[in-house]
Amino acid sequence: MKKSKSEIYLEASLDSVSSYIRGELNLEEAVERLEQLGHNKKSAIKVLKDTHRNNVFSFQTKSRLGDSTSEEDVGDEQTD
Repeated sequence: MKKSKSEIYLEASLDSVSSYIRGELNLEEAVERLEQLGHNKKSAIKVLKDTHRNNVFSFQTKSRLGDSTSEEDVGDEQTD
């Protein structure tokens, strides 16, 4: 059974978004592919930026060395 144009369009759009989520495409590449399919650039960017990506990690920031507000003692250990 032959797929309709709308099914092909939906599959191509979903593939572009899925590839972005997996990290196979960056934001610019995914937006470009979605634009080629007829999506609005502004909407595509918003949707993709609001989408959780599997390959992006959040890191907790720690105080820098020498920062006087640091609660952690990072100086050299003194021995007697």
